[in-house]
Amino acid sequence: LGDAIHGQTSSPVCVAFGEEWDSYFVLFGNGAYESQNVPSGLKEFLNIKRVKKYGVKWVSLGPNGEYFIEDNGGNKQWGGMTADAFQTIKRDTRGGMTFLEFGCNGTW
Repeated sequence: LGDAIHGQTSSPVCVAFGEEWDSYFVLFGNGAYESQNVPSGLKEFLNIKRVKKYGVKWVSLGPNGEYFIEDNGGNKQWGGMTADAFQTIKRDTRGGMTFLEFGCNGTW
């Protein structure tokens, strides 16, 4: 992680740590990002053409493989959650969501 941060010309604006020691996502002020060992759904979202066009706004990683990402175009994706959590978040995001953090034991 240190090498990823020191190798950039811009400062980090969002840092998220995942379930493994080497799982992280770092978003820099210039729109660049570095990630390692992140969930496959997050990797797939990052490769969508519109995400590449708009850039990443923020990312959150959880201790059990959860993730939530939003691009600067307002597109969001989440995964790795229990079915109950997924349904609740889906229902509650209809009015908009500004951020989502994941905690231990399925909390968010």
